[in-house]
Amino acid sequence: MRAIRERAILLRVLIPLLAAMVLNLAPQARGFSQNLLWARGALAEGRTRPAAAYLAAAARINPWRSDLWERAAQNALAAGLPDEAIDDLRRAKAYAPLSEEGRVTWGDALMAKGDRKGALLAWQDALTSYGPQADLYRRIAEAQRAALDFNSLRETLEAWNRLAPNDAQVLYQLGCVLAATEPAKALPPLMQALSLDSDLNASIRRLQEALNAGQVVGDPAYSFMAAGRALGSLEQWDLAAEAFRHSIMLKPDYGEAHAFLGEAEQHLGQDGLAELRRAQVLSPDSVLVMALQALYWERNGKAEQALVYLHAAADHEPDNPVWQAELGRTSADLGDMDAALGYYQRAAELAPDLPIYWRSLAGFSVTYNYQVRDVGLPAARQAVALAPDDPAALDLMGQILLVLNDPVSAERFLQRALAQDAQYAPAHLHLGIVFQQQNQVERALEEWNLARRLAPETAAGEQAARLLQRFSP
Repeated sequence: MRAIRERAILLRVLIPLLAAMVLNLAPQARGFSQNLLWARGALAEGRTRPAAAYLAAAARINPWRSDLWERAAQNALAAGLPDEAIDDLRRAKAYAPLSEEGRVTWGDALMAKGDRKGALLAWQDALTSYGPQADLYRRIAEAQRAALDFNSLRETLEAWNRLAPNDAQVLYQLGCVLAATEPAKALPPLMQALSLDSDLNASIRRLQEALNAGQVVGDPAYSFMAAGRALGSLEQWDLAAEAFRHSIMLKPDYGEAHAFLGEAEQHLGQDGLAELRRAQVLSPDSVLVMALQALYWERNGKAEQALVYLHAAADHEPDNPVWQAELGRTSADLGDMDAALGYYQRAAELAPDLPIYWRSLAGFSVTYNYQVRDVGLPAARQAVALAPDDPAALDLMGQILLVLNDPVSAERFLQRALAQDAQYAPAHLHLGIVFQQQNQVERALEEWNLARRLAPETAAGEQAARLLQRFSP
């Protein structure tokens, strides 16, 4: 009897406790499921920030669910919340090692916070743990290049190439890095890239010419200089600067290498003047140094100082039309139209068979509305005669005829320009102006939309955008 009474007492105590636990767990279970449901809805609508919050709320109910913490982190990072992503991943790591995707997200979050070193360690850890992955190599290569760690970048690209031997872009990147660091080894990957992707032809041929020229000269310092100039022409200024530094290490008194390093530094957001001044001391008679000095002052709004260096270059090379055209452009910027006209005409006289200088003369005339009929029109005709299929020359003739109130002839030349190159944005811009003057507003808007879409960050695209804003209904 006593045992029966004790069991009855125990049941009276346990049953309420069990009931309380069940009643307490049920809301938690419902909350967990509800948060997951909300997260799925947010993800379906592309709302990463609330999705991250709902996933994290679900993970707090079941904190051992590392997968949920990782998914919350991924969505927090996608929403631009790297600190929140890192906190979620730390919670995930407390219960289990991060998955491959989790480690990648960890690196991405650190990179978003500016911790490049930490990001590289995370991605390299993922690479070591889970094996080669193209996406990881891409992240690592981008971070190493941003850090100007070109030796490590080369190793990463070589490993990536072993993983994807037929990836033309990887081969091209490797060839460019080698051009900046070991020019003699750059051609094989570049030519292999070209065999895989003909779209790389123009860029690779430019590098090939420079690398071959370096080999012919046989001077390692010059080889780096030539490679750097080619890389700069391809807007790869970080690699160009590295090539110029190698050139200077081999020949510290190489004035032109210092000048081009100064040019590269400007493109990389630095001043570059110290290298240009060093170049002037080392090579005071170098026309290249003078030209780069002029370019520096022009960029910094000091056209008068630019003019000094352009005159010096023209004095050294009086028969070079380039300096005459540059003197013309700079004089026009300073408002001296008579002097500018003389320089442009001299450039065309020095190279009468080259349409570019006739275009420069005509372009000056129409841009400043200066002697358009007497100077601009004959110059444009000569440019078209020398290059009848050149869309730039045809467009320029159209502009001049438009200024001279001959819209019918202007339209004919502009249509010819677009027949040669339907993507030539300036011709669309000017054709739109012809249509607008003929009260064909819808056709004008269509042409301006094309110009803006084809070249949004150019002068033509920006002018088209202004005209659209002005004339759109």
